[in-house]
Amino acid sequence: MKHSWLVVLGFTVGLTGAAQTSEQKEPFTAEQIIEKSLEASGGREVHQRLTSMRMVGTFELPAVGATGKVELLAKAPDKRLSQVEVEGFGTLRQGFDGQVAWADNPMQGYVELSGEALAVARREAVFLGDLKWRELYPKVELKGKRKLGDREAYLIELTPREGKPVQRYYDAETFLLLRTDMEQPTAQGMTMVQTEFADYKEFEGRKVPFTIKQHIPEGELILRVTQIQHNVEIDDSVFRAPRPAGTAK
Repeated sequence: MKHSWLVVLGFTVGLTGAAQTSEQKEPFTAEQIIEKSLEASGGREVHQRLTSMRMVGTFELPAVGATGKVELLAKAPDKRLSQVEVEGFGTLRQGFDGQVAWADNPMQGYVELSGEALAVARREAVFLGDLKWRELYPKVELKGKRKLGDREAYLIELTPREGKPVQRYYDAETFLLLRTDMEQPTAQGMTMVQTEFADYKEFEGRKVPFTIKQHIPEGELILRVTQIQHNVEIDDSVFRAPRPAGTAK
């Protein structure tokens, strides 16, 4: 999901703590921390068994009184669809069918994404992209440790082939992902979005965050996962762009 608060599903504000001095050295490299995080969330073998996923949940944006339902569909190798039903407003959809990234909502109608928005959508559509982090992010750099609440975290900056760098915070003890900071394309232009991951639970061999909080200009968006399904049958047509009548395909 992209476009303002919809980024909660595909994907730096107030960094705390001081950067380490040049004399201080961490026991792990950026590459090792990313691999340890992958292992902590289930390991490559478990993840490689998956070919598709369906996630269902609820969301609320207290600042504007918005609530609704969220559904995310993903399929290997690079198909993704997010649907958000906002009570009293309508359904917002965004997808990537392997070639075209698109969005459709009651206010703007159908649009095909390009530029930075396309780069982000393409990257986040890669199914279980953490398995392919070396391909998606040619450059990764450990920026030291930071304090997030009562947790200490490794801060790693990942630079993709296209688009802006992403900053990830990995728990220094469990190695699970705690937060990401990245610039996201929205209707108001590029916006820094901070996303927090919590309430990790084990599901079919994977550790998954069941609560996701996103800090955006409109306020704090809270997503709560209620159901996850792995290896479900999803027809490719589900991800296809709903082009308006008369538009060439």
